[in-house]
Amino acid sequence: MSFSYLASPYTHMDLAIQAARYAEVQKCFLWLMRQRIWTFSPIIHCHHVTIRFGLPSDASYWWDYNREMLKSASKLYVLTLEGWEDSRGVSEEIIFASAANIAINFISPTAYNITEEP
Repeated sequence: MSFSYLASPYTHMDLAIQAARYAEVQKCFLWLMRQRIWTFSPIIHCHHVTIRFGLPSDASYWWDYNREMLKSASKLYVLTLEGWEDSRGVSEEIIFASAANIAINFISPTAYNITEEP
C-alpha cells in the first residue's frame, strides 16, 4: 500500500500559533482520510509526544525522521497554511521530494482543493 506525506508549517515562537497550525493539520488530515487518501503527517504523528515530553519542535531536529518517512511516500501534499513558504521544514521536504521524483501537490487550507501549483 502506498501513502501520501502531508507537509505543513509547524514551529513558531508563539506557541498559540504552533497549536493553531496543529489544529489545521488535523482538519486537513481528517479530510484526506475521508477521501481515502492514506496519509502520514509528522505533525499529527509527533505533536503530542513533542509537547508532553519536551522534544524540540524545530525542523533540524526532525529532518532525519521526516526524510525517512517521506522517501517511502508516493506523494507529497503541502498544506499551504500561512508561513508555509518560509518554513524550513516544508522547504526541505519539497526539495527532497522533487529530487526523489515524488509527486508534489498543494492543498488550500480554506477550500481543501488539491492543485499542482500553490
